[in-house]
Amino acid sequence: MWKLSFKNISFKNKIIAVILLVSFLTQIVGAIIYIIFDKKEYEQNTIRELFIMGDIIANNSIAPLLFNDPNEASKVLTSLSTNPFIKMTSIYTENKKPFATVENQPSIKCPTPVFF
Repeated sequence: MWKLSFKNISFKNKIIAVILLVSFLTQIVGAIIYIIFDKKEYEQNTIRELFIMGDIIANNSIAPLLFNDPNEASKVLTSLSTNPFIKMTSIYTENKKPFATVENQPSIKCPTPVFF
């Protein structure tokens, strides 16, 4: 019975096999590195986008807070409902009391807010 082993393969085919193996491993390593960097870039872009949205909401919420108008503040928060990843938004007063809240999915419980 004839066995296929690396010793029985011609030198030309050994070189081809080594080149194919190295190329395959290089492609796998490259794909893994690409996926890792792409995931990190996605996370950074998401964080940057959330900070930008936070700044916009903060600037648009000044008047409703100054004039004590929670309905207008809710309208400002409603603009965030277009983002499917934002489930709930709130504006708090200086005393850390909820001023206006908009829930896109009421079934989800909001965690306790962190104040800085």
